[in-house]
Amino acid sequence: ITLLKVNNPQDYGIITLNSDDFVEKIIEKPSPELNLGNLANAGIYIFNPMIFKAIEKTEKSIRGEYEFTDSMEILINQLNGKILGYIIKDYFWSDIGLPWQLFGANSFVLDRIERKILGDV
Repeated sequence: ITLLKVNNPQDYGIITLNSDDFVEKIIEKPSPELNLGNLANAGIYIFNPMIFKAIEKTEKSIRGEYEFTDSMEILINQLNGKILGYIIKDYFWSDIGLPWQLFGANSFVLDRIERKILGDV
């Protein structure tokens, strides 16, 4: 699970790691009083196929939705806490949960594409 440090952890899924960088807990949008740290779920994953069984076991949340973080918690329990967290640094990352955030991230990437015409015009 990729993680990044954020200044506003209450707006993200926060992940706590043990001293070996294995995931201990995932809390979706925790209240600031919990003081769980500032490592947010960056939304980039490499899982083994067991994640699909965990998804099948996931029940709807109080909001009536299937939460992927609940599926990840199931997998963490199945693997006895053996899911690594990797903190990304010095890379572009953007929250894309809102349309204007997705637009901004798309613009950022498009502005960095090298444009060239191959062949004769």
